[in-house]
Amino acid sequence: MAKLKLAAGVEPIRKEHCGCTFQHSRIGQTIMSSQKNDRTRNTKQNSRKQNATHATTHWRNLSAAEKLNWSNFAATYPVPTKANPAKFLSGYQLFIKRQSYLFLNDDSLAQFMTAPTPGNLTLGEYNVTIDQTENCIDVTMPYIKNFGIIPMPGQFMLIKILPYSVTSGQFFPIITQTIEILESYIDGLFVSLHFLGDFKNIIFSVYLSKPFNQSVTYTGTKTRYMGCFTSKTFLQLTDTPDSYVGQAGKKVVVKANETGLEFIPDTAGGLTCETLTTCPKIISIDQAILTLQNMAFNSGQSSLPPLNYGLLYNKYAYMDVRNLLPVGWIIPSYPEIEALKTYLGGGAVTGGKIKETNFAFWNSPNTGATNETKFNMRGAGYRVGSGGYTSFKLGARMPSSYDLGYGQYGWNVAGNTSADGFSGITLGYKDGVSVRPRKSSTTLSNGQSGTMTGNNGIIYRTICINGIEWLADNLAETKFRTGEDVPLVTDNAAWAALVTAGYCYPNGSASNV
Repeated sequence: MAKLKLAAGVEPIRKEHCGCTFQHSRIGQTIMSSQKNDRTRNTKQNSRKQNATHATTHWRNLSAAEKLNWSNFAATYPVPTKANPAKFLSGYQLFIKRQSYLFLNDDSLAQFMTAPTPGNLTLGEYNVTIDQTENCIDVTMPYIKNFGIIPMPGQFMLIKILPYSVTSGQFFPIITQTIEILESYIDGLFVSLHFLGDFKNIIFSVYLSKPFNQSVTYTGTKTRYMGCFTSKTFLQLTDTPDSYVGQAGKKVVVKANETGLEFIPDTAGGLTCETLTTCPKIISIDQAILTLQNMAFNSGQSSLPPLNYGLLYNKYAYMDVRNLLPVGWIIPSYPEIEALKTYLGGGAVTGGKIKETNFAFWNSPNTGATNETKFNMRGAGYRVGSGGYTSFKLGARMPSSYDLGYGQYGWNVAGNTSADGFSGITLGYKDGVSVRPRKSSTTLSNGQSGTMTGNNGIIYRTICINGIEWLADNLAETKFRTGEDVPLVTDNAAWAALVTAGYCYPNGSASNV
């Protein structure tokens, strides 16, 4: 990401500035070439020639051992030539290039490097991307001098970065990217760099292209040299003095009049999650919720909030790819429910072992009910494909994931005088039934209980039976995992015509949920 920083509220640059003459245009500001500017460019070219001549002279004064050291270094850490990436610089060429970049960065203060050594940074230890970080370089003036225009948000530029070590003589592979101007700031054109590795002694030679309006890098796109930079923090490149270390507990923001920066309390704009966790009121609420949750689970009475019969779903809802269940929970398979029946002693007694014992959710006499498994099955009844409701407080049905091609295989539990049984049954795709999922894997042992938090935020009870953790309440979700709502369908004709996901209330009443 490149950040465009334009001085708002400041008189636009006019006339001559830093050897450039500015004028407004429909795309920002442009620069007019002048004879003086040409002379400046020729002066720079002459300076580079003098630096190269100086470096060549210094090479001749190196000892044979020092020259051999450079040759060995060039062979160990090869640097490709610009003309042919398959060819690499010799020790002499690497020495000249190294000194040239030193002069570009430090000018007359540059010192010759006679003994190259490998730096801490090696191939594979670093990565450079363009995004918003605290490692910034300011390319405002060189960009204006080269292209005479400041890029605007929505435009693109080609960037090339050549990193090299200040202390070792190493050059690292060129990073080439297309970057987009995304944001406007207040004092220049900044490029932010993101690294992996130690870049304290790394200098970046940066090249940029003129702005273009497509995110495609053409082979003919040319870049121009912007200069050598060492990365600095955002604050170091703004109006804040380098010596200013900030104010404890405050953050930096741009002033309202955009003339600089100021420090404001970090809590400005509202409470944060960090401050809320230490609030006595929040702590007391958390403790109350935890106490109520423990009371509910320890007594085995209900979920949070309490549920009665849950909801009824058609096949299109409980098998929808958007997922009616939270991550880690699935509709049980046919063999898994058969294994549950076998583990509990067969179909003749399984129904009684999974049904609640009282008459609150089953009609009398609720034969055989012991609920010794703590499965808490309740008589929600079911809705037939034609739209009518049946068997409320007399029976319950739940599906498996096994699609027969003409219906969904499932199980029926009854609560009348002969019903401590548990039998398989074919469910129509449009039948509305109770859903009892199971967890993909569990750390619980047989008889241990847990919880599941649904897509709606409901906290359900769970129970481990035969090594599988089951939901111990009928599902009552009205949202898919994606956040989309599951349609509520109350009209019988609409339910009968439904070939998409839908849910309804047990026996048609919202009070039964």
